[in-house]
Amino acid sequence: MENLRAMKINKLKFFTVSITLFFFVFSFSFALAYEPIPTHRDLTKKIIEVYNKYYEPKISEQEAQWIMDGTVKEDIIPRWINHFYDPIYNQGWTGEKEGDMSAETVQKLSKIFISTSNALSSVNWLHNQDEQWKYGLYEGNQTYDRALKAFGWAENIKNKNFTSNAPSWVSYVSAYKALGHTLHLLEDLGVPAHTRGDTHADVVGSNDNGDPYETWVAEGNNGDLNFLNNLNLQNNSYCSKINECFINLAKYSNENFYSKDTIDDLKYSILKFKYQKLENNKIFLYREDNFGNNYIFKVYDNEINKNVISNPQVHKSYWQLLSKQIVLSGVQVIKQFREDARDSTENLALNPPSSSFSCDGVLCKGFNLSFLSLFDKAVGSVKSVWGQLANTANNLISAVKGVFASNYNDGFKQIGEINLETQTTKDASKEANGISTQADDNKKSDGNSKNDDREISKLKKEITSLKKEISALKNGKNQKEEPASEENSLASSSNKPDKNKKESNSKNKNNEIDKNEIKHPCFFNTGGNPSHSGMIINEIAWMGPSTAPATNGWS
Repeated sequence: MENLRAMKINKLKFFTVSITLFFFVFSFSFALAYEPIPTHRDLTKKIIEVYNKYYEPKISEQEAQWIMDGTVKEDIIPRWINHFYDPIYNQGWTGEKEGDMSAETVQKLSKIFISTSNALSSVNWLHNQDEQWKYGLYEGNQTYDRALKAFGWAENIKNKNFTSNAPSWVSYVSAYKALGHTLHLLEDLGVPAHTRGDTHADVVGSNDNGDPYETWVAEGNNGDLNFLNNLNLQNNSYCSKINECFINLAKYSNENFYSKDTIDDLKYSILKFKYQKLENNKIFLYREDNFGNNYIFKVYDNEINKNVISNPQVHKSYWQLLSKQIVLSGVQVIKQFREDARDSTENLALNPPSSSFSCDGVLCKGFNLSFLSLFDKAVGSVKSVWGQLANTANNLISAVKGVFASNYNDGFKQIGEINLETQTTKDASKEANGISTQADDNKKSDGNSKNDDREISKLKKEITSLKKEISALKNGKNQKEEPASEENSLASSSNKPDKNKKESNSKNKNNEIDKNEIKHPCFFNTGGNPSHSGMIINEIAWMGPSTAPATNGWS
């Protein structure tokens, strides 16, 4: 008995853990693996736009497309675990600040489902070719160093400085695409959650709803960058080396802004306010950043007695300052890339690479397995197939509707256009009175369908029969005759003396017949003597209860 109970408990635990893990993987996939939001693409586009305004040679439209392609693809699973950098503690993603889940639990689940490799800081990930080669199934090596080598090698081949069997990744496309990956890493450091160790993944069971700031930026036109159209780069010396650009931006984000789960966190320096404003029972606290800009950095909500950043005014204040520094840093990164690429070209010309140098394979430097990535690809494939099936079905339905509409459109009207007195009934009425109808003309000229002819003929017969019955009732005759007009029939009937109509005539002074007073005429000879015979009842209506005798039904 005890063994059976233990087995049931173990099965229940296994089932519970399995369900929990499934929802963790499923929700994590959809929390972080949706199609890229336009924020990164728009930031990169603005960076290129500002760079081309001030520097030569300009980034061409084709090169810009390659760069933005890399910017978007850097978010593929599981690359984003390497998009964190805490400049205070010099570390990457640790799994902290994921709602009710401990950092240890998050890391273990990450090892099983997200990536078998350890997460690196974005500054390390930026250069670590050996580690990025392990991501062969997930865009592979897209380091800044690879971008420089690909550009230098392609430039030397173009200039015919040497000829060799270059690897497949050696091209201008590869170089600018890797530069796009680099810009994505930089842009993520303009998000406080990425520089303050806040995991911010909206995962089922974690009680974490994600980062409200990133969510706000992605909604509607909140991420608009038109306010940077007149950005001035004069005397801009924000950074001069690639690593310096990354570290400086990370420090600015960490030291001046909060993420949702690190407000007044004692792990970091507490941000002090300069002044405050009271509005709608909320206290908006302002401070000054490193460049002398005053901005709202948090709100004290008196209703819940808590400091928060989940406020549109706070988000807008953050975006206007952080996006500006992202663009300034991004311009410097492209400028630095141009300079470093020129040096790479010269160095490779002096020291031609070995023709045997190649690292294209998935197993080039090892292999990183991501169950979540495979799951996401499977879901993506299902979505794609389902989308194609849905489109095919919609096209088929539209085609069928088109066939029916083309064949029968003339015979149908929208409900709002239907006239209760149709032309067919008008024509039938005129025909019954000997008047030429439009239907007759159309029949002579164009010809109607046989079905229409049958319907009209049937309707004529019914009208004729009805008029005969009315005439018979009014004249007291039960005979067939040619149909006369309804007005004449009523007139002749009203002029005949009839004892049954005296009461009706007294009510209608103008000799108009009340239709409710019309009685069936008696056709028997009134001069004879009455006789008695058995009564024949044609119809009877029972008015009594179902259980009472028949004699109770009448009174």
